[in-house]
This record gives sequence, structure tokens and C-alpha cells, in this order.
Amino acid sequence: MQTIQTGHLALRLSKLTMLLVCAVAPLCAQADEKAELEALRATTLGLIKALVDQGLLTRERADVLLKQASKEGAKAAASGGAPPAWGDPPVAGKAVVRVPYLSETAKLEIESKVRDDVIARAKTEGWATPNTIPEWVNRIKVEGDVRVRYQGDFFDPDNVPATVYNSQTDTPAWWPDAKNTTVNRHRLALRARWGLTSQVNAQVRAAMRISTGTPNGAVSSTSATMGNYSSKPTIALDRAFMRYEPSKNLSLDAGRFDSPFVKTDLTWADDLMFDGLALTARAEPKPGSSVFAVAGAFPLKEFENSTQDKWLFGAQMGARLKITDGTQLSLALASYNFANLEGVREQGPRPNPTAPYLQSEYASQIRQKGNTLININMPGAVDDKGNALAPTWGLASKFRPLVLTGVVQIDEQLPFKIHLSCEYVKNLGFNYDDIVSRANVSGLNLQRKTTALQGRVDLFKGDLSKPGDWAAWGAMRRLEKDAWVDAFTDSSWHLGGTNYKGWALGGSYAIAPNAWLGFRWQNTRNLENGERTVNADGTQLDQLSSAPFKVEVIQLEINTRF
Repeated sequence: MQTIQTGHLALRLSKLTMLLVCAVAPLCAQADEKAELEALRATTLGLIKALVDQGLLTRERADVLLKQASKEGAKAAASGGAPPAWGDPPVAGKAVVRVPYLSETAKLEIESKVRDDVIARAKTEGWATPNTIPEWVNRIKVEGDVRVRYQGDFFDPDNVPATVYNSQTDTPAWWPDAKNTTVNRHRLALRARWGLTSQVNAQVRAAMRISTGTPNGAVSSTSATMGNYSSKPTIALDRAFMRYEPSKNLSLDAGRFDSPFVKTDLTWADDLMFDGLALTARAEPKPGSSVFAVAGAFPLKEFENSTQDKWLFGAQMGARLKITDGTQLSLALASYNFANLEGVREQGPRPNPTAPYLQSEYASQIRQKGNTLININMPGAVDDKGNALAPTWGLASKFRPLVLTGVVQIDEQLPFKIHLSCEYVKNLGFNYDDIVSRANVSGLNLQRKTTALQGRVDLFKGDLSKPGDWAAWGAMRRLEKDAWVDAFTDSSWHLGGTNYKGWALGGSYAIAPNAWLGFRWQNTRNLENGERTVNADGTQLDQLSSAPFKVEVIQLEINTRF
């Protein structure tokens, strides 16, 4: 195949050589013939060199072509095959070729057209670059990262033991599946992610990513705890979506993707992915400022035999405003509706094995801690031995939170960048009478604890891609128990969930290109309602919604990305 391709190219170059000879032949008869021939030779060599420089021809093939062209030229000279000069009598048996005078501009134009034609044919037919990388490879971007983290959980000795939380059987309840509240814990965790993005065409982009982590739970942590006799961690599909962007002002995401909303980690955890559809529209009324709107529908739980599927619907509007050069203010207002997520107590036994039953359960694999819970088993439910059934827990409150987010970015005035953010949450779905009705229990002792607030400052220089880049941050927050669905909260703050207040500090420092060290220190404790509960032995204990639970979390890690 290489010999055939080389022959084709030699034939093309030989024809090109003959064409140029014919073009300058009249000049050879009227001027210095030797100089013109040298110019022809230089032009041909320049064309071959251009093909080599552009990667369309290897140096070895160029040498072969020059040798073949030299041989053909020698044969033509020996056989008297050179074209007759202007005015010479025609050679017997051959047609007369008359070439008018060509200017330097005309010669350059011919050279350019011939070169472009050869290059185009080489790319199309692949005869000059048989090892060219396929076109689709250039449309794919590969990315990945690896993180190894140490985490220490340090519990206050005055914390209520987990067994006290586990003993809850009546409505309302908080954290009935607590596992550890008093024993300090130390562990190593590994996170590895690998993904790719493909620009399918001008309007469609597709992406996917796999990662380590735990597949269960709304916030499926991408960190896998090490220390299970070297067993392999679970690998899960962390992200997979398509984005259709018919214009720069409109895009539609479908599949499993990052949060489409402007947010902080007060509400949506950083590891959380959204399953469903999200439509984003944006406009730029003036340079440096823009407005946007986002709407999305995300299935949370689908049932085969019921129309009461659990959904999340969200909408957000906002603006990014240029205050000065290098200073920008972003404001966003979002409204969410967690449809059919609240618990509803069953009024009778399951009528048949296939009938919908206990579908409003807030399962332990999903919830973290903090939200008020109600027992959704039918009143007086017992097992086949006459023993009371263990509670099945559902959410007491409905969740229709309103979220206001503001961010100020100062990126140019100082040697480093400053981002100030604040987020406020108010759950409009809490209704005491509605909770009493769904729980089928009178006289519930519930307080309206439905707001959350966080302030955070980020300082950084660079993006941790080169040595010396750094970042530092600090935050304070107060997150009341029924302000937000605890399943979707960050799993580091207070070890996940709601109903706490506290602060956190963190930072990162790049020690090598795309490699950095990081740390985080958090200190939180449960919120107190000031209410007291009397135990069977007469001692008093804080109501478990505000029982003492203090914890400090320290994380040290090394990260790298590629």
C-alpha cells in the first residue's frame, strides 16, 4: 500500500514539475535559462518541504519521491522529451504546446492552488498520512482525580448514647437509627473518579463518569472507607447525561448531572447528582451582566403500582451583575417542592400482597438525621405473635423550601480572589395541623424549626494547577431540623443531617502541578429547644430533638487530578 501511495504522489509531483517547466520555458529562451531552472527546482523542493512540515508527508517518502522525479527527469532529457522553445519547429509526431508569458503573481497563484489541491486530496484519501488520529478522538475530553483522606470524628463525652435514640418508638422521633455518638473514630477513605466528555456535534454534548463510593442514599458519598481486609471498593455510575444547546442562551440537560442551580453546600451536598431534566435559559442585557432561569423535574422514587411517585420540582431565577471591573454580584431565588415525600399513617392492614402499602416511608438507607419523624404503621399494628410492630418512619413535615442565595466575587483588586456567599432557607411546607392529621396522633409537642442560614468566605490564588496555588475558607451556619430534607445535606457537616449549629475552617495548598494538600476542621452541636423529658426513673433529659450531641470532624487529604 505504501508503494502505491508513494507512486501516486510521485506521479502528481512529476506532473507538477512538468507544468512548471512548461510555464517557465519561454523565459528560459529569453533570459538566463540556468537561473530559471534553479528557481523551478527551488519551488518544487519548497512544495515538498511544505508537505513534510504539515505532517502530510514523511521525510522518508519525500526522499523517495525526489529520487523518482529525478529519474523521470533524466529519462525525459535523454529521450529529447523536453518541450520545444517558443518559435521552434514542432517535433514530429508531437503536438505543439504554446505557453504565454507568466508573471510572478500568476506563478505563485498556480503554486498555491496546486499545493492546496494536493493537501486536500491527501487528507481526504489518507494516502499521505495513513496513521492520522481518527476525527472523533479530537472531540473527546478525558478527566479524572484521586483523593486519599484521613478523617477523625471526635465526640463530646456528654453526648446522649446511641441506644437512647434507638429506643424511640412513638411519634415524634429523631434519629432512631443512630449508630455512634460517643466513640471517637479514625479512618482512611479513598476517592477515585474517571470521566469523559464528548462534543457530539455543535449542539449536543454527552458526558459520563464513574467513581468509587457507596451506592445507597441520596447523598452517595464518593469516598470509600478503607480497612475492609483490602476488599475492592464499589464502582458506580456517578454521572451520565446529554446536553442539548441549540443556542448560547438555552440548554437542556437530561440524565444524571451536577446541580443546575446556583447553590452552597448548606442545601445541596457537593457529591449530589440530579436525575431527571433541567432547562436553563440565560441572557446578557449588557456586557458583564446576565440574567438566568432554571427549571427542573427530578424523580426521587418511582412505584410500579401507585401514582404517588416521589418527585422533586425546582425553579430558580437570578442575575449576575457587574459592579466594577473585577467585582460581580450574583443573586438567585429558588423554590423547591418535594412532592409526596411526607409520611402518611396507614389506616388499616394491607388489603392484598400487591396493594400499595407504607409507600410514604422515609427509609433508613436514605435519611441521615435531624428531620422530625412520625410512625406510619397502622394504629395498634402487631406481628403474627401479637407483638407490636417496630415503627416504620416517615417525614412529619412537607418540604417546600424557598432559598435565597447571594455571592460577591472580587477577582482583581487584590493579589488573591475573595468570594463572599450567604444563603437563607425557609421551609414553607411545615403545617402543624397537617402533620397531626397525617400522623393520626393528637397533642403532638412540635415546634416550628424551619429556617437555615449560612455565611461563608473563600480566599484563593490560582486553581491549584501549579505549585504555590492556595485556597482558604471559613463558614458558620445554623440549620434547623425541618428547614431542609436531611437526606440531601453534606455528610461532613455534623456527620450529615440537620438540627445543628457550628463553624468550619478549611484550606488547600498545591505542592506540585495538579496535586495539593487539603484540610478541614468542623465543630458543631445539636440545637436546643429548651424542653425537658422525664424518664421512667424520674430523671430529666432534654427532648431528643435537642439532646446533647457535639462532634468535631477533622479531615486531612492529598488530591491529584488529570
